Amino acid sequence: MASTNPFHQVMDPSTQVSGNQMDEVSKKNTEKLNELIEKNVHFEKDIVEDPNPKESEENWYSEMKEISERKEAILFETNEGIQKLRIQMSELIKLQIIIGKSLQDLLKVQCETQRKFDTLSKTLTTLLLEDRQRQEEQDLSKIPRNKIEPTKEKNTEKPSEKKTPVAHLSQPVDIAEIKCHRCTKKGHYRSDCPLKAFNLWFCYPCNDVARHTSEQCPNANKQIAGIYVESCS
Repeated sequence: MASTNPFHQVMDPSTQVSGNQMDEVSKKNTEKLNELIEKNVHFEKDIVEDPNPKESEENWYSEMKEISERKEAILFETNEGIQKLRIQMSELIKLQIIIGKSLQDLLKVQCETQRKFDTLSKTLTTLLLEDRQRQEEQDLSKIPRNKIEPTKEKNTEKPSEKKTPVAHLSQPVDIAEIKCHRCTKKGHYRSDCPLKAFNLWFCYPCNDVARHTSEQCPNANKQIAGIYVESCS
């Protein structure tokens, strides 16, 4: 039985081959050998790329576990941040409510203060006017009665108010002899009395210039009562 090994064919002395056939056989054997070498090299490359599949799988699971843990940590931090943000928003809402109430209270206080200020201003104005009037009255009371200069006669009285007898109308009237029944001074009529401008009268019970007449004097009844007591005693 003939051998199929090309090397056996070459080495078999019983086989008669020429030089060209030897070269052709050698060439074929070389090509087959190169193919086998290339196949072995590729197989070695595959082995180098994945020398331990189990270890690679463990690394993959480890990486996936690490990614999952990172994801859980990120979700936890996100939820915690959202919770803190909700708390801050709630505090801000409460603060806004408090500030709103404070502003309302401030507006009420401002309105009340303005009202009190207006009332106080009116009161002060009234007091100042009263004080000024009182001061003017005191200044008028200090004026001596004998320094009130008689004014010249002004023909402003009606003929019915003049008490001059008809028989004396043709005679000139001496103004110096005319007595004013308002200030008890001579030299002018009652209508021309200088006390009229200040709403003053000469009060007999008070024996001084006052802001009331003798009939309106509060001391008149006291004097009458005193005279009655003295007369009875």
